[in-house]
Amino acid sequence: MSYSLMLVRVPPGASDDEVEKIALAADAAEDARAPGPPDAEAERRKRVLVDALLAECPELEGGEPDYAELARALDISEDEARQQYHSWRVSGPEEGAAIEITLYDSFISIDASRVQTEVDWQDLWRYLEILVREGGFVVWDPQGPNVVDLAAGPAGDGKRKKRRKPAKRRETADAGDEDDEGSDDVEPEDVRRGGEIAKLINRIIDDAIAGPLAAAGFKRSGRTWRRQVDDGVIQVVNVGWSSRDGGVEGWFGLNAGVYFRALAESIALYPVTSSPKEHDCHVRRRAGPPGGNGWRVRAPGVAKPDPDVKGLLGDFFSWLDRRADNKAPGQHARATQGLRDALEKDAFAWLERVSTLRGARDVFARGPDMFWGAHASLLLGEREEAVRILNDALAQAKANPEFSETIRVWGRKHGLSGRADGADT
Repeated sequence: MSYSLMLVRVPPGASDDEVEKIALAADAAEDARAPGPPDAEAERRKRVLVDALLAECPELEGGEPDYAELARALDISEDEARQQYHSWRVSGPEEGAAIEITLYDSFISIDASRVQTEVDWQDLWRYLEILVREGGFVVWDPQGPNVVDLAAGPAGDGKRKKRRKPAKRRETADAGDEDDEGSDDVEPEDVRRGGEIAKLINRIIDDAIAGPLAAAGFKRSGRTWRRQVDDGVIQVVNVGWSSRDGGVEGWFGLNAGVYFRALAESIALYPVTSSPKEHDCHVRRRAGPPGGNGWRVRAPGVAKPDPDVKGLLGDFFSWLDRRADNKAPGQHARATQGLRDALEKDAFAWLERVSTLRGARDVFARGPDMFWGAHASLLLGEREEAVRILNDALAQAKANPEFSETIRVWGRKHGLSGRADGADT
């Protein structure tokens, strides 16, 4: 379930309608905001809020933008980056509800794209309570639309469960790699986010791939592993998962990717980071099983009979649950072997093929991201190949005039000749 909220400051006693008007006006003003120097007081308020979030919620990361990296990625000055980008961002863990908190000068937006469990709601509520306490906001729900009563709690019953304190927050991206990636004990945080099915998937991951990845030099952070293979080239392996059927069953799949810092600095769509997530990678792959996207497993003994289904029908469903529980160990063994095979027979070999700029360029040249192949060729010093790929990208984008013009502008900026520098022929 995806969920969005806005936090705004309003006069005391403002009605729901007035709060809605203020929220919509703040959002429209941000959309229309022209570049300009940052407001010192607004920056101070954002820092206070971010510091409070990071101090009380060690699982969160982020804060002020890295203006120097933005400037390099966008080929602008650092002062221009500061004038264009005023928002700060704080993110929740990869595992969980994927909560993103964006702090603007006059309001805050919160997006949670995977709210699935009670714990996800508890986390979201905790962040809201901190922001309201520190910033004097009112929470507006555009899905309602209505003002959110935080005192009612996420379940609307006024009760809040005590939250387990997660591991110490990472201080910096580089230091974080050293702090958390040396430990394989990820169960406490994951148990909060999925109960028995999360524990089961963790055990399968540990049995199947933790050892081979460690032996290959990958460092672990939760369900993500990273290995630097060259200057600014990082291989990433990640297990994505979700809880299904009320936590009785779950799904997980193996993802692999390669991140190129040079491409991140050339293509402004990517963050410049030393600790990329799988979705930050420039080339990506879902590994095994053949003909499928992942594995489904069951936590035995977790299914509970539906109290509304009684008699023969209830007995039949209970029998189905017992039957599925009896088959679960064999299912787990097959998933463990399948995950290991996907890593060793698919992901490792693919990572080796695409972990150079030339390898990535060849992937781009065959797919929908052909234009990125020209970036890679230019970084390789292969200008003729960059022109060839750029012209192929123009032909591919013929039905999209706006994107075609973007390609031409980029080609002219970098002195590439051919159709990229003129009209189609």
